[in-house]
Amino acid sequence: MIEHLDIDGGSARALVEAGVAAVVNAAPSISGRYPNLGPAVLVEAGIPVLDRVGPEVLRRVSDGDRLRLDGETLFRGEEIVGRGRLMSIAIVDLDMESARAGLGAHLQAFAHASTEHLRRERDLLLDGTGAPAVRTAVAGRDVVVVTRSRGTAEDLRALKPWLRRRDAILVGVDEGADDLLAARLRPDLIVADPRLISDKALACGAELVVRAERDGAAAGLHRAEQAGVESLSSRCRGPTPMPRCSSLRLTTRR
Repeated sequence: MIEHLDIDGGSARALVEAGVAAVVNAAPSISGRYPNLGPAVLVEAGIPVLDRVGPEVLRRVSDGDRLRLDGETLFRGEEIVGRGRLMSIAIVDLDMESARAGLGAHLQAFAHASTEHLRRERDLLLDGTGAPAVRTAVAGRDVVVVTRSRGTAEDLRALKPWLRRRDAILVGVDEGADDLLAARLRPDLIVADPRLISDKALACGAELVVRAERDGAAAGLHRAEQAGVESLSSRCRGPTPMPRCSSLRLTTRR
């Protein structure tokens, strides 16, 4: 059981090599954003793929449950736990054809958005003007940015040996800072609204970049100040899809 939007060929081949009996995907296996090869790999290997079941199935099913796939319905015993679309070669071909047809439009829109963003943010992206002057030495070092999502804890456990060898900079974004601490890893830098992180994260000694509005006001700044931090404003408009992340305020501990 997975929640993998647009299953790629590499992931599909790994599932085939693992010998799975079937794949139940909570997300669309081919969303139409671009033609991806994963579903074809699975179906051609004779593995049933129940598609677009919905994320709620992951909450209904626990590790170790015995499930039965009957057509487009997923059962636990006689209880129905999910329904989806059973993919066939014909369905995969049709979805791939639609994805190919829309790829040109997606690429054109992406190129336009990227060019417009570069034009609007050239001072920041090309010259670094407005970037927070953090004390943490980043140049020449590996940087790992952690945001909260499904599987973050497992990913951090798997990365720990590599992190120790590489002495990487750890950046926690919002609740990602607490996920680092839960994994017994101390963030070097936190980019967050202080209202979204714990007292422990605020007090961990990491530099803190507080998101602010275009006028420089940061709604969560008072919480950082109550924790005994000094602040330094640094303006950064941010990308169009994130209008509320329009400026940054750098805070450092006294």
